[in-house]
Amino acid sequence: MKKVFICLLLGSILLCGCKVKESKNNLKENPKKINDSYVFTVQNNDLVLGSYFDLKKLGKEKKYSETASCAFEGIDKTYTYDHFEVTTYPKDNKDIIGNIYFLDENIKTKEGVGISDSIDKVIATYGSNYQQEGTLFKYQKGDMELKFIIEDDLVTSIEYALIV
Repeated sequence: MKKVFICLLLGSILLCGCKVKESKNNLKENPKKINDSYVFTVQNNDLVLGSYFDLKKLGKEKKYSETASCAFEGIDKTYTYDHFEVTTYPKDNKDIIGNIYFLDENIKTKEGVGISDSIDKVIATYGSNYQQEGTLFKYQKGDMELKFIIEDDLVTSIEYALIV
């Protein structure tokens, strides 16, 4: 009985000592853990789908557009930067990151894959656990997808998408 108690005590101490790194953009009411998510890092900021979009961290966008949300009550917003765009949706009077779309080959995923890389690099980086629909290769983590369009064995499009 004493050994069981000591094992339980040590186990709880170990668990209490572990700390999961969380995104810089997270809110208390909508936490997303980085290790459970696909994360896009730009300008030393982690953008996590489903988390609050802090416009101040990325600076002024090149282009901005909005449209009535099809899935939510309010306005969907698209912020276009030099090499990518971020689309948000409204939730609790905040803008939540729903999609991140790459516009050119001058930007890469956190793991180092970009437009014009080979399908072999995608599979070597993310593994063979993907779903393929024609030229679309999808990887899924929780409620997120990382999508690659492959044409002639090269990446032509990359998108992070929240499944809602």
